[in-house]
Amino acid sequence: MDDLNLAIPENVFDFFAADPFGPMLTLSRAADDADSLIHSQLNLFLETIPSEAVSMACKDSQFLWFCNKAASVDREARIWIAERLILREVSRRRIQLLREGCEGRRPRPYGIPALADLNIDEEHLVPLSEFQFDGSRLLRNGHAFTVLSTTSSPNSTYWLLDMIYKERLSKPMSVRLDPLLFGPSDTFPSVSYRMLVYGQPLNWERISGLQQTEHGRWFPSSLSHQSEFTDFCWEPRGHEIHCLCEEVPLGRSVILQGSRYLHAIYVPTSGTVEHFDGALRLFTEEEVQVRHGLHVRKSGKLGIREKVFRTDEPIPKDSFGVITQAFFVWNYDVQSYFSKTLADPSALPK
Repeated sequence: MDDLNLAIPENVFDFFAADPFGPMLTLSRAADDADSLIHSQLNLFLETIPSEAVSMACKDSQFLWFCNKAASVDREARIWIAERLILREVSRRRIQLLREGCEGRRPRPYGIPALADLNIDEEHLVPLSEFQFDGSRLLRNGHAFTVLSTTSSPNSTYWLLDMIYKERLSKPMSVRLDPLLFGPSDTFPSVSYRMLVYGQPLNWERISGLQQTEHGRWFPSSLSHQSEFTDFCWEPRGHEIHCLCEEVPLGRSVILQGSRYLHAIYVPTSGTVEHFDGALRLFTEEEVQVRHGLHVRKSGKLGIREKVFRTDEPIPKDSFGVITQAFFVWNYDVQSYFSKTLADPSALPK
């Protein structure tokens, strides 16, 4: 699938790039629904998929498991291929947009009229206080927005935003809006997913008493989000304890995803986290190979960092734990470390 070079029509790309459910859940429905805005163009695109690719898909064990004895295996294979091609292209273009920056212009999506009066900082973040939240979307001037997606799944920051509001931290928090996932509020879907996060907090007494750096590394299990590994460290610096955690991508995937990188400063004397931010770190293939040979505590300024959220106001340490879990959603090593987590891995819409 990775070597299939097939141009995706721009109107088909735009439709799914702005869909918070993503092509894996909605493409099949749009292809079969004559009332869908993209129905005709999508089916024309399906017909352009080479028969050789269809034949290969029909031998793929994963496709055969999902196919479930469809009436038309050929059509089902074309849909299966198109879902993955479009998801890959959306991920690639998102990373490309972030890497290119704005070159003196307001980066996407901040150039649209609904955000024209909104000040953005040097890290492309905007205050959450400028938006209304309906439990799913950030609303402003008749448009709906989402927080920058941190993985190829368009719902990857759904739980992050949800936890920020549940912890009542929206006023001091700034976020990066996704450059692709936005649209008029009357047509941009409001989504809801099931996932429960709860459990025991970190042993903050032990963390407060650290005299030297504590660090570790986890390699992903079959259930975790695909990555090379995840590093973490707690580093005493004067009266502060700095926390770093990074989920490092596989070398072959850097054109599709960045690393999820978190930094926090805990002050034991106040018992609060005084600074907290999460970012995407964007690597070239050469940079990620260097990163694979380093631990996060020694990785320096490799790559480009695009902040996803940030606050410089004190927050409770328990809030730090649940928001960290939400930021690293689907990374079960992080979630197990910061708290005991019960999650529905499929996270299907209600």
